[in-house]
Amino acid sequence: MKQANSDLLNKITGFAKTQKDIQFLGLIGSSSNDESLDDEYSDIDLVLVTDSLKRYFAEEEWLSSIDEVWVTFIESAADINYWERRCVFSNGLDVDFVLVDKEKLLDSTGAFPVLHDICRKTMKVLLDKDNCREQFNRFMNTGRKQYTDPTQEE
Repeated sequence: MKQANSDLLNKITGFAKTQKDIQFLGLIGSSSNDESLDDEYSDIDLVLVTDSLKRYFAEEEWLSSIDEVWVTFIESAADINYWERRCVFSNGLDVDFVLVDKEKLLDSTGAFPVLHDICRKTMKVLLDKDNCREQFNRFMNTGRKQYTDPTQEE
């Protein structure tokens, strides 16, 4: 992970620690594994679990308390309970926050099928105030891919 991304990740983690309504913060995607798949163009992909979901969608001020924001928007696929706030911070640093409602995460009916895919390989836990990691382990251990990655020849 490039130094600027690492510095921003530290700011985000510090912010999350001070917020009572954030219970969990996990790093996913290319920056979360030990295979060094991230490069100078990699973004930061995070899972943020909160019991104040509307705050992180309706308000943008919380981002400014982390660092200077150039642009932010919300992206969703509501039919599969997948929501994220995308943000470009100063110097073009791109962060995707997958926002998860804690109540739905704790629901045993599997309310987040998309988490099976986005969390299936690796996740680095940056903050876990309420032992949410157990719920993510459930997704990671029970979510099976229904397709295979292409081989190098393919």
